[in-house]
Amino acid sequence: MTRFLALGLVVVALVAAGCGGTSEEDYEDEIDRVGQTLDEQFTEIGRDIQESGSLKNAAGDVRKGAEALDEAVADLEDVDPPDDAEDAHAKIVDGIGSLADDFREAARAADANDAPRVIELFGDLESSEGFKKILEARQDLKDAGYDVEE
Repeated sequence: MTRFLALGLVVVALVAAGCGGTSEEDYEDEIDRVGQTLDEQFTEIGRDIQESGSLKNAAGDVRKGAEALDEAVADLEDVDPPDDAEDAHAKIVDGIGSLADDFREAARAADANDAPRVIELFGDLESSEGFKKILEARQDLKDAGYDVEE
């Protein structure tokens, strides 16, 4: 479950990656706000999962992770990105939504005490479609001249 927390932090780092300029500054502020909220939620959820003691007990906390990702999607859908960031922004929203679906599936597997499925989902999230979309969006922002972290 440590990878769960690590993924959350990676998602936050990708979502909160900086942008520069005048109208881009407002965009950066909104993205940073969403990223900060998600970071705080994943820190709490990660702690709860580690303290849960069993896979079945962790299911609710994994579900909270899906809900946190859903909230991030809702917040990001309210953000009006600069024209040159619209496509990348849509990929980020789509990618985070896809990750939320993965978390819901992992919660169902945890409820069923299906450790192999949970490990399959969380053990390889970096190669999931959602994560790939977020990485692609980050590259798109870099290509458009945005200052994004590696």
